[in-house]
Amino acid sequence: MTTNEIEKQLKQRAEFQIRDHAKMITDTLANFCREHTNINRSGLRWHSKRVKPHKKYTSSPEPDDPSDHFDWNELAQLIRRNMEINLLDNMVEKKAKELLNKIDLLG
Repeated sequence: MTTNEIEKQLKQRAEFQIRDHAKMITDTLANFCREHTNINRSGLRWHSKRVKPHKKYTSSPEPDDPSDHFDWNELAQLIRRNMEINLLDNMVEKKAKELLNKIDLLG
């Protein structure tokens, strides 16, 4: 097996772990909402930019935040995408180093 094939397998495994963890996070949030409110929500409402949208004029109604609601699948995708961007390369590198250390110990 070549180094590229091993790296590809490590990357696929890390992607699966991230996807699984993101799903677990959103399932936990969904179950928390159901358990503590007795309401079966399709997602969460929030201001994703951490800032409420500003009014342009004092007489205008409160503007809507276009990202104020994420359904559970959309939220899982957002978490997964951010985890992959921030963690994927480091996860693959760590696992590759662990494998190389095992090979050195055996050889």
